[in-house]
Amino acid sequence: MTAGGGTIAAFGLKYQYMATIEQFLRHLRGNLDLLPRVALEVEPPVFAAGGAVDDIVDFGFLTDGIATHHYQVKSSLNPAENPLTPAAAREVLQRLAFHNAQDFALYTNKPLSPALAHDVTVDNRRSPCAGVVSYEWSPALIGVSQPDLHPTITVDSRGRREIRGSISALIRDFRRDRQLSLGEITCDLLVPILLEKVFDAAASDSPYRIDALEVVELLAMPDARIAKIVGGFDWGLPLSGVPHYASTVPRLAHLAKIRSEFPDDSANRPPRIILAGHTGSGKSVVASDYCHLDAVSFAFMCWLDCRDAAYLDSQIRDLVLQLTSGTPVSDADIAPVFTGLLGRHPGPWLLVFDGALCRGDIEQYLPTRGHGVILITSVNEIGWWSDSTVIEIKGFTSAEAELCFRAYSGLQENEVDDHVVVEIVESLGSIPLAVSMAGLYFKNTQGSVGELAPQYFADLAALDDSLSIPPGFNRTAFKAVQHAVATLATDGPTGHGTSARAVLEMGSLFAPEQIPLNLMLQATVPTIKMDAAKAPTPSEADPALRRGVVATLRTQSIARRTLRTGESQSPTDETVAVHPLIHQILQTSRLRALPPGQLQADSTVLMHFLRGWLGSLRVGGDFLGTDQIRIHAEAVLAIVDAHEPLHSYGLQEQRVYAYTKALLQAELSTCHASRGRYDRSIHFARAAAATLRVVGTEPAANAMFVPILTNMIHDLSFMQVSPDVVAAVAVPVVWGIEAVIADSRPAYQDLGYTFAGELRFWLTRTASYQSAEALRGPNEILRRIIDSDPRADTRPAAQNALINDLYNARKFEDLGRLIPSLRADADPDTHIGLAALDIVVQLRTGSTDDALIKLYELIELDPHAGYLSHSLIEALSKVNREIHRIIHEGDSVDSRISGVLAVIAARVATLQSS
Repeated sequence: MTAGGGTIAAFGLKYQYMATIEQFLRHLRGNLDLLPRVALEVEPPVFAAGGAVDDIVDFGFLTDGIATHHYQVKSSLNPAENPLTPAAAREVLQRLAFHNAQDFALYTNKPLSPALAHDVTVDNRRSPCAGVVSYEWSPALIGVSQPDLHPTITVDSRGRREIRGSISALIRDFRRDRQLSLGEITCDLLVPILLEKVFDAAASDSPYRIDALEVVELLAMPDARIAKIVGGFDWGLPLSGVPHYASTVPRLAHLAKIRSEFPDDSANRPPRIILAGHTGSGKSVVASDYCHLDAVSFAFMCWLDCRDAAYLDSQIRDLVLQLTSGTPVSDADIAPVFTGLLGRHPGPWLLVFDGALCRGDIEQYLPTRGHGVILITSVNEIGWWSDSTVIEIKGFTSAEAELCFRAYSGLQENEVDDHVVVEIVESLGSIPLAVSMAGLYFKNTQGSVGELAPQYFADLAALDDSLSIPPGFNRTAFKAVQHAVATLATDGPTGHGTSARAVLEMGSLFAPEQIPLNLMLQATVPTIKMDAAKAPTPSEADPALRRGVVATLRTQSIARRTLRTGESQSPTDETVAVHPLIHQILQTSRLRALPPGQLQADSTVLMHFLRGWLGSLRVGGDFLGTDQIRIHAEAVLAIVDAHEPLHSYGLQEQRVYAYTKALLQAELSTCHASRGRYDRSIHFARAAAATLRVVGTEPAANAMFVPILTNMIHDLSFMQVSPDVVAAVAVPVVWGIEAVIADSRPAYQDLGYTFAGELRFWLTRTASYQSAEALRGPNEILRRIIDSDPRADTRPAAQNALINDLYNARKFEDLGRLIPSLRADADPDTHIGLAALDIVVQLRTGSTDDALIKLYELIELDPHAGYLSHSLIEALSKVNREIHRIIHEGDSVDSRISGVLAVIAARVATLQSS
């Protein structure tokens, strides 16, 4: 994946702190007799000449309070491309030599440059393991006059996974000394605990040292204590889209099983591991825990949400663009390109498909070769590949459930009788989701667990029994989740509880995954002044508000935050996701609790913001964000359609609702047309027209009706339907245009004249349409309207006519001068058409080199997930026809021009087959 500045900085710190831990543990193993006297100092301030603070030391060791070892770490994400040079090494070692530590070294993962390698000698005494080589440099060569000093450069060529394994092995040695469990996962879990310890030390405002005995005691923790500490971690920012979960009880056996399936270095077939179980059993939490636990073992991770096929396709395409640094790939080739990229990648990589229903939904995206692991979560336990490993994720064990409940409820050990906790978790079926939610209830309610438990179960018994409960889900557990949702705190430690609750409640009308946080915060402010004619544009909410809402959601364990990373930034990158079961309960409970009219009011606001974001993202070329918003727009429409006719607060509210809904349906129609999905486009266009019938024939309705059906005719034209079918839609559009033009308001007249030209263009697009008897009447009326237009020269149709006139008159220089002005404010589809026109102009004016460069750029253009594909086909077809004309007209034609025809034909064929 492409690394940005944040990624590089994060790698540097992670590598530095892992080197710190490994070197300190090695130092302790070699000096066990000094354990009570030794300490680690992390990034200690030392003083240079003149008393200034020198930040040269990244970590050091003390014995009896006196510095004995000083290290500085130099690392690189791509060490082979960044060798260590003599100048860089000399600067570090000169500064380290100034301080009083008897032993100092530059520690790096960079190879030595040839010049530096020539000056140093291998020091076999300091090379502790394979892959780590220490070199000694003469003091004289670095400009130090003390001959008894031994300037050292230690080069560590191991990968992060090998370093992690080395630390685990050292931890195992310490635990063996104390006759403690030596399980691989136990030792591995202690690595992030140590890292957290070192991070805390580095973040201290004053010099912070960690005594050796403190480290040894930390390494001697029993398994249950390790699980509790690791489960309480805030794992920090997501890794490549891996979600954050506060998993208070890591399922050690499951994590160990996943780890055991990791292939050795010689394996070339990625193992397929399926985590299967009922809703709420914790499958995604186990997958997330594994990602964070073993993050250092992978070159990169991909977490893919599988709940929507179209969105999965967009996510795959986005990953391909990152893996190829933006190299365009045709739509039809996306799956084999993705699997081929992973097959060739040196890895190791981790590919997580979260929420896949069956193998058929994801099989095309699974590489059959490559150095990596494929992890799948699913409610389906059967039908997977015969060579895959299916790990059944069941409810908690009794011990895990008790630990989870205590963690979420904030109970300390021995604070309440064990039998009280056991009774609670057993009644909930030890289902992770329900146990955590119940724990939160007791944490947020005044009183002891023993006092509150009877009333809690009485409240559960009184809840509605009519909700559909998923298979395998305990009825009491289901009610516990329902109860937790109903008693969400309206405030929280950040003071943003009200906003968090609004995001969850309004978000229940969306799809459960990838809910855009910025959009929800825009749409859930206490007071919204809404003008249906003016769509809101995407923007980012105040960072403090976003952080506060996310922090509150984490305390509720109801929603999780994800962050899409990449070179391009979008307001849709930061999202929250709600567990599907919780989302179902939120939605059902809210719909039942809303007073008459409120569903219409809420959906109007959401549709208004969705329409604005959908249009802006599509026009701006953010097609992954467009697909994300499309999913939620269709989810909201599905809910309101299922409940119509909706109660309304009044006639005006009903009108605004109808217009807002029709505008969203029209935008979805355009969105699907942009992907070449004309059947879906026509479906939404018809739905928008039907929605407008609520407001009858008032001028505003006509003004919307005309562009909606004109766009539908555009789609029908590209589908090459018969003239009779087109005429059936065209006749009412012509009537609408006549009605709009008859309005006394100039804005309505302008709209009518504009779409008269647009409609006539589509009704005469092909020879069959031009000669069709069924279209003769509509075309004649449109011609008269256009002729009567007092501002005909300013319409888009006039620009098209001017382009055609200049082309037919062969005034290509004039046509070329016109193109820059046409590009201003053009949408992505229009830009593609103008690119084709520019190529034609270059070919006709003798600029063959420029024409071919631009033509190959057009051929290589990537219509993300099918967006813009129909415009690209049209553009390439126009260039293709022009080249044929040039060849037919000319005696001597550049051979390169005729040679590109096969390339164009192949590209068009690929686009048409996608």
